[in-house]
Amino acid sequence: MSAGANHYIPRYLRRAAIHSQPIMSARHQHRKLIVVQLSGGNDGLNTIVPYRDDNYYNLRPQIGISKDKVRDIDGNHGFNLGLSGLGQLYDQGLVSIINSVGYPNPNRSHFVSMDIWHTGSLQLTKEMTGWLGRYLDHYGPDHNSLGAIETSDLLSLALRGEHNNGIAVNDIMSYFQEMKSREIQQSITQPIPKITDNPNLELIYRKLQQGYYSIEPIVEKFKQTSIAANYSNDEFGKDCKAVSDLILTGSSTQIYYIPHGGFDTHVSQVGKHQRLLTSLGDNLLELVNTLKVNGMWNDVSILVFSEFGRRVKENGSKGTDHGAANNLFVLSPLLAQPGFFNSAPDLSDLEDGDIKYQIDFRSVYTDLLADWLGVDAELILRDQFPRLGLFKSDLA
Repeated sequence: MSAGANHYIPRYLRRAAIHSQPIMSARHQHRKLIVVQLSGGNDGLNTIVPYRDDNYYNLRPQIGISKDKVRDIDGNHGFNLGLSGLGQLYDQGLVSIINSVGYPNPNRSHFVSMDIWHTGSLQLTKEMTGWLGRYLDHYGPDHNSLGAIETSDLLSLALRGEHNNGIAVNDIMSYFQEMKSREIQQSITQPIPKITDNPNLELIYRKLQQGYYSIEPIVEKFKQTSIAANYSNDEFGKDCKAVSDLILTGSSTQIYYIPHGGFDTHVSQVGKHQRLLTSLGDNLLELVNTLKVNGMWNDVSILVFSEFGRRVKENGSKGTDHGAANNLFVLSPLLAQPGFFNSAPDLSDLEDGDIKYQIDFRSVYTDLLADWLGVDAELILRDQFPRLGLFKSDLA
């Protein structure tokens, strides 16, 4: 095949490559990790509301959520009513709320802070591969599988490795139809050519083969399967449905990445924020219930994070500005400590108007990598971080 065939390669695969990886232990290969990214900086204080704390209302006289508008958790805190779906999962012991998660010397830039979370590094000039991309580099799939799928048009840095990337697919059926085009079929059904003037092209064709042959049986099975579900019709609902469909139809992919945007709530926050949380909570409830009904939930854990929280004090536009430490959620059937994992932030003891961080986000990554996925977290994060013990010690 000539180098001119590059015209027929989808744009999201043009930088993809395959690298041989060691094989993880068989007992971990069936596990899935779903990562939900709340893009824009979710307001954690109006997500988990400290409704008995006078400091909260003093600092948020206009946007503080009143006691009668929360779903009570422990007599002091409550879920924003938009999170009633997540609250139901919480009542079942499937949610751990980890408070005050962040990193030293926080950065309030969306781009810089998100890069820090994506890379798992505070030294961005030295590290521009993602933490999940490095997972794929070391423990990625064989040549007939996709290690990670993101439900978007653009692959996040988190899924970019040095040798192996995930893929970004906004519509799995459209992706499959594109892969069935005559030109791409010619490239993936024939032996991989040697391109002496562009050796990277050989790796791209191999990635095309990998994508097609891993998706084909899933799509064919999906066509014959009727999965009852009640996701919302917004983008996040469609993405959650796509992920559950992939898992239930037998995808060997381990990592699923779902962006959920719109959380940069500088102006008129309250109503917009509640609508975003409603989509989050209701669709996560539907996702977990769908997996449970079909016998797949025991193999899945979900991380929900945002690049930073919001300032504790409201601004003059009935909103909040960029902050620092924040709460995040881990959902799993095998949590060691469901409920509040650690104490809520002390709003009388702030750092430059922000919540002080108690837990480094890379400790959360460490537990997900080491205890859930069963791999060497230090190898992937390039450093050692304290273990939290999020999962039951007899996890197997």
